[in-house]
Amino acid sequence: MQNFNFFLRQLKRRCTASQLARERLLSLNLETGRNTLRAALTQYGLTTPEAHPTYVLEDREKLYQIDRVKQRSYSELLRRSKLSLTDVNRLVRGHDPRPNKALTVPDHFPC
Repeated sequence: MQNFNFFLRQLKRRCTASQLARERLLSLNLETGRNTLRAALTQYGLTTPEAHPTYVLEDREKLYQIDRVKQRSYSELLRRSKLSLTDVNRLVRGHDPRPNKALTVPDHFPC
């Protein structure tokens, strides 16, 4: 029974370490996506839009809003860069055509 408990503790420790590593890599991937979008906006003389609330409470109900500042900023990026809507959408979402990109260790991150 002791061996089994030891095995379970080791397994839990390995799973926790693996989960933490995946979370760090995903976080780095998301940060890279934000930096890419910021660089594209800056390249065309635009500023990164500030975060705005997605909804307001009115009579205890959520009323969802469109972020007009982001909408104008991304529309202007489309006009100035002449990128396709699909390409701008990929920039905004931080998409990368590589499979399993969240599991890739970046070059600047020591193993």
